Amino acid sequence: MVSDAYIPVLNTVISSAISLIVAFGTWHVSMKKDREKQTEEVKDMLNTHREEYLSGIHNVQDDILQVQSTVQSQVGVIEVKIENLSKSVDKHNSVLERTFRIEEQVRSLDHRLDNLEDK
Repeated sequence: MVSDAYIPVLNTVISSAISLIVAFGTWHVSMKKDREKQTEEVKDMLNTHREEYLSGIHNVQDDILQVQSTVQSQVGVIEVKIENLSKSVDKHNSVLERTFRIEEQVRSLDHRLDNLEDK
């Protein structure tokens, strides 16, 4: 058996071991709580940024819709202007054609007059 002289040493070793076990257990529980807290903070942060990201996407979508609407209305205006310009060009071309025909008639009449004057 153990000598009586070693009993206080054994008691000290056992007490120290128990204290270390308790301290380790406390530290382990504390670390677990810290990890859980950090995990929750990260989840909250990700959720917050997720909402900001989704909000940004919705804002961009709204901007795209506004730009698309503006472009469509401008395209409509441009189409009307092109149609009006086409009509103007057609009228102009018609006037030129009639003028050309009149000039031909005038030349023909000039020749006839010249011929009549020559006779």
